[in-house]
Amino acid sequence: MVARLLDAGMSAIIESNFHRGRSEPELGPLLERARTVQLHCQTSMEILLRRYDERVAKTVVRHPGHDDAAVVPDVGAWYATGIYEPLDLGVPALRIDTTDGYDPDFAAIRAFVEVAGDDGAY
Repeated sequence: MVARLLDAGMSAIIESNFHRGRSEPELGPLLERARTVQLHCQTSMEILLRRYDERVAKTVVRHPGHDDAAVVPDVGAWYATGIYEPLDLGVPALRIDTTDGYDPDFAAIRAFVEVAGDDGAY
């Protein structure tokens, strides 16, 4: 779908739970077709596990397609492998700590997106 949007001259924001070492081959071919930045949301493993537990306990409303209960036993092991680290794409990347809101804040995130990569600097 993203390739079609780019073919039509449109912009796109791609959001997903991408995994380092797995997602790059699919995303790589798109990078040359558009100015790309990576916004990487992260938190500690403890907070991540707590959020999954809350989802499983249904204290957070989620689409039924998310099978959080099936994921919980593997999250700790996955975290240790580094798959939740920023993707290796060679594009400007900003780490955003979501432990308690957004750090950096929305204004700083927006500023990063507006200027990152315009001059080739990361």
